[in-house]
Parts: sequence; C-alpha cells; structure tokens
Amino acid sequence: MHPLASKALFQAQVEHITARLAAARGWLIHNLEYPYVDLTFTADRRTALRLLANCEDWNSEPPSFKLLSATGVPLKSSPAPAEISPNRTGVFNTSTHPGTGLPFICSPGAREYHTHSSHINDHWDAYRSQTGYDLGGLLTRYWHAWLKGTG
Repeated sequence: MHPLASKALFQAQVEHITARLAAARGWLIHNLEYPYVDLTFTADRRTALRLLANCEDWNSEPPSFKLLSATGVPLKSSPAPAEISPNRTGVFNTSTHPGTGLPFICSPGAREYHTHSSHINDHWDAYRSQTGYDLGGLLTRYWHAWLKGTG
C-alpha cells in the first residue's frame, strides 16, 4: 500500500481509540502516531501488558506486535499464566517466534502469526477486510484474551 494511504487509514482507525475508551478499559495510551500503537492493558489483580504494534504498511500487512512489560522491556515469557495454559498455543503463544526469539501473539491479524511456519498458508488477505480486523478490533481481541488470562 502507498505509504500515504497506509498512514491515512491508520489515522482514521486510531482516532476511535479515545482517552474515554482507554480509561473505561484500563488501557494506558503511550503513542498513537503512525506507524505505532503503543499501549498498556491494566486491570486489578493482573500483571500489566504493554503492546507495541508496528503498523507500517497497514493494512497491506498486519501489524507486528511486541509484548512488553509495563516499563517497555520485551517479555521473555508469555503473558498467559503457565498454570492456566501450560503448553497452550492460543493468542499468547508460550513458545518463542523463530524470527524474534520472543513470545508472540499467535492469532490472525498479528504479523508474527502470518509469518510463523505453522500459519504461512493462512494469509492476511483473507482477514484484512473482515469486521473486527481493523486496529481497534485487533487490540480488543488481544485485550480480551489477556483479561481472560488464557491466551
């Protein structure tokens, strides 16, 4: 996608991620400037999870997500508690991505999912125009998975 078109689509979608929505969900917004979405999920009795999404080439390509601590340090293990989801390969994969060596979001809409050897035939083009696969929909999907703690 042309960079200006990508930026315009990104901006149109992130304007729906308002301070009011973030406060209602317990999200802390750090940055919503193209090409990055940087926010932290918070909730009572939960370890905060910070997501840094690189949305360059949105939406020709899905965002690349980094899972971070609240302070911005890359996580070395999945945010899904191991006692709830041992060896689970749900939204928050408990293994590491071969390209990054870090835990990753293993769900359609995350670049790491679509580039993983297990999913290379599950193309982003099959999802990108579907309801719920815009930036707000993806963030909501991953937030729900984090809240459930099941990945």
